[in-house]
Amino acid sequence: PPPPSASHVTCSGMVAAAAEPAGDAFANLIAPADVDGFFREVWQREPRVFSLADAAGTSAAGAEWRRPIPRPNWTDCCDMLTYAWGAAPVEVPDGCELLVFQGKQLTHGYDVHGPCAALLNGASCVVNHAEYVWPAFTELCRQLRDRLVHVYCNSYVTPPGCQAVPPHADDRDVFVIQLCGCKHWRVWGEAPVKFPYPDEQVGKSGLPIPAQVLNAKPAIECVLRPGDVLYMPRGYVHEAFCTEAASSWHATLAVATHDWSWSKILSGAVAETLDS
Repeated sequence: PPPPSASHVTCSGMVAAAAEPAGDAFANLIAPADVDGFFREVWQREPRVFSLADAAGTSAAGAEWRRPIPRPNWTDCCDMLTYAWGAAPVEVPDGCELLVFQGKQLTHGYDVHGPCAALLNGASCVVNHAEYVWPAFTELCRQLRDRLVHVYCNSYVTPPGCQAVPPHADDRDVFVIQLCGCKHWRVWGEAPVKFPYPDEQVGKSGLPIPAQVLNAKPAIECVLRPGDVLYMPRGYVHEAFCTEAASSWHATLAVATHDWSWSKILSGAVAETLDS
């Protein structure tokens, strides 16, 4: 189903989140790549970086913002975190959750003092289902569903010299779009579990990452800057961190492909039949 409306939220830097570039939102997300070529050669096959400078045909410093979301700023970031924390006069929707990580571990030490205190103390803030509280994310997810069927948004804010979580793999395909600041990424080129389900995500829930994966040279090692997009297929091990020179705000657009597989559908049908 589509996300709940966020029209009641007003935002100083992202008023009327309809100011995105015209045309196909997905095409704008992965520009300069060709959409048909992406699904034929890249989708669920290999990670790939889509540089804003390449999309704009100029240098990174002079690149025009051409992504399918209004260009945000740090005020927008603070507003988004505030809404997710519940400080606004509107209730946080079910499903939206603010998590704080310090030393790569989840902490509840800032539940009372909030995300700004967490960031000032070197903790990272993650908002799951940020599309429930931030209109620009709501609209972006809605538009991307024309091609990707179901998309949701998790948002990550990390201060200088910090890393939110250890290396891990996910059970979904993701598109990471850098919004403010910059972040250093490593993506390893061999998925230790191909097309993992939620209980097969290495680096999570005590499931270790094979040593040979982390000992290998990453397939991608890069710094994402505002407007850059990183695509990672389901199952690829990755990590991200900020250097001492910059903070980072990025959005992870998640496509829950583990829900779409024939094995998922058939196992659900068998379980339902056996339980009936």
